[in-house]
Amino acid sequence: LYGHGHFGREDVLGTAACLCAYSLGLIPSVLVLLFSQACYAQKNYAGPARASLASVLVNILLNGLFVFGCKWGAMSIALATSLSAFVNGYLLWKELPHVLDRSLIFSFAKLIGASATAACVAWSAGVLSFEGLGVTSFEKSWQLGFLSLVYLGTFFGMSFLLKVEEVWELLKSLKSNPKPET
Repeated sequence: LYGHGHFGREDVLGTAACLCAYSLGLIPSVLVLLFSQACYAQKNYAGPARASLASVLVNILLNGLFVFGCKWGAMSIALATSLSAFVNGYLLWKELPHVLDRSLIFSFAKLIGASATAACVAWSAGVLSFEGLGVTSFEKSWQLGFLSLVYLGTFFGMSFLLKVEEVWELLKSLKSNPKPET
């Protein structure tokens, strides 16, 4: 989207690497919000505070390691943030061991598997199909549309193969519930 002017190919690739690293932490970040609210509902305020403090310390350590030790640049900050979200989510989950039953964890794993497979296939299709980033708006739109279709097709295909019922239930609910009139 931004590959023009002073924002060249290396800048776009660096931004894409940061976005990929941040995307790893999306699910654990949502789980942190959910698990911390569950802790608060049980009047457990110390658990989320400990988990948050541990997450901040892990983030600082990983930032130091990745930036100064590995010299990974800006992407390392995004990666450290995502990894620390995993730590925070795990520690909060340990505070609520009875909240998640096996069926929920299994459904969640299937959904992550379908998403990860779709992401890998779309990334591979982008690397194999396009030599570089599009220059014109049309080329960029074409690449975005093509890779979006590859991702969605793979995601729905994997959801079918893995029997991720939640995806189909969501689609049915969207189809059966008409939009409210404004």
